[in-house]
Amino acid sequence: MREPTKTAPEQPKYSPSRYMRARHPDLFSDSVSEVAYEVGREVLSYHLETFTNQKDEAAFESFAQRLCEKFIAPNIRPQTGPVGGGDGKTDAETFPVSREISARWFVRDNDKAGGRKAFAFSAKKTWRSKIKSDVAAIGSGLVLVS
Repeated sequence: MREPTKTAPEQPKYSPSRYMRARHPDLFSDSVSEVAYEVGREVLSYHLETFTNQKDEAAFESFAQRLCEKFIAPNIRPQTGPVGGGDGKTDAETFPVSREISARWFVRDNDKAGGRKAFAFSAKKTWRSKIKSDVAAIGSGLVLVS
């Protein structure tokens, strides 16, 4: 008597799950989609240099805040108030979160998540003097609590 050979069953030519996976991979948990943006160094440099000429400081502040959320602290709250002065010198600050929440973040210095941080964004070309004046103004408004 002859023994049957063991072969893998053939895949059907049409399957509803294959069709849906090809049309909507975002609906399947094992699908991976990656979006990568690439901007040339010259283009980015030119755009950063011309922010103030184009009166586009709000876009720069939003861009800088998103970078800070991504690499420094996700718990950033933007300040409200007028653009360009009168806003207390800080453009954003962190708000307190519990250790259970901050343990899930993928950022550096995660153990300092409970501390408060202030952020000031500026598109000025004379940024060194701007930093010194902002730090002095922020520091004068601090109240130490023990």
